[in-house]
Amino acid sequence: MVLSVLTIGLASRYTTINYGFLNLLSCPAATDIVVVQYEQLNDLKVKFESSLERQDDLHAKFDLSFTSDNLKVAALQAEEQAETVAEQFLSGICTGFC
Repeated sequence: MVLSVLTIGLASRYTTINYGFLNLLSCPAATDIVVVQYEQLNDLKVKFESSLERQDDLHAKFDLSFTSDNLKVAALQAEEQAETVAEQFLSGICTGFC
């Protein structure tokens, strides 16, 4: 009995709230506010998704395994350049860093 009275009371309040919300939406000023806020929310969503994509790209670009591979390649290139400079220096082609 008490449960049915509570249910009826909640149902009537819910109906009142719905009617109030519908009346609010019928007001042009309130509708404009909702539209503006919806557009702002969509703009924020687009910016967030863009930032999330950029974060993923940067994470992939600066991943430790990728960076480690790049360092190995750079070390090999530097070693080859050092050998070339040493050979040129010893052969008398250049007197400094070539």
